[in-house]
Amino acid sequence: MYPLKNIYYKGYKILKIKVKYFIVVMAKGEAKVDLTALTMYLYEYGFVLLFILVFLEYLNIPGFPAGMILPAAGFLIRQGNMNFWLALFVSVSAGALGSAFAYSIGKLGGQRILLFLTKRSPKQQRYVEKCIQLIEKQGTKIILVAKLIPIVRTLIGILAGTLNMNFITYMFYSSLGVAIWNSVFMSMGYLLPRFNEAFTMM
Repeated sequence: MYPLKNIYYKGYKILKIKVKYFIVVMAKGEAKVDLTALTMYLYEYGFVLLFILVFLEYLNIPGFPAGMILPAAGFLIRQGNMNFWLALFVSVSAGALGSAFAYSIGKLGGQRILLFLTKRSPKQQRYVEKCIQLIEKQGTKIILVAKLIPIVRTLIGILAGTLNMNFITYMFYSSLGVAIWNSVFMSMGYLLPRFNEAFTMM
């Protein structure tokens, strides 16, 4: 069994590690080029690009750097080029819509989707199996924690649809998790001095 309080604690620990990793990367300047390019594109295309990248990430499509563009949005907010609340609304809306689509894919695809996901890689298969166990044992509340865990957060929507989880409940916890995740990573871009130096020194 997985006591719910232990799962929440593990989710918190993983999110904390993710944030620490981002801070270390920024401190070393390793992400300067990628983040600079993303920020330039985001400055040019604004909320449209923010919406598209976040939406595609939640469809479990690889290669879309939503996790990087959120700090970039935070930087633009600090510079006065974006409104925080509007950026948060756009990104959460995109994440919620992507989560709804992922749920629908799982609902319609069923076992075929599970087979496809597990064949992609052994690592993906382990994540899928773990998610299924957690959903079956902890129910809908696990969705909130899952939305704060990298990789799992994009898989959980498809699995929730496949397992016929209640859609309204799923969307409630998904949207809450997306809001927390997006707020944290936009705040990183807003608050970290190194992030700001990476662009102001260009």
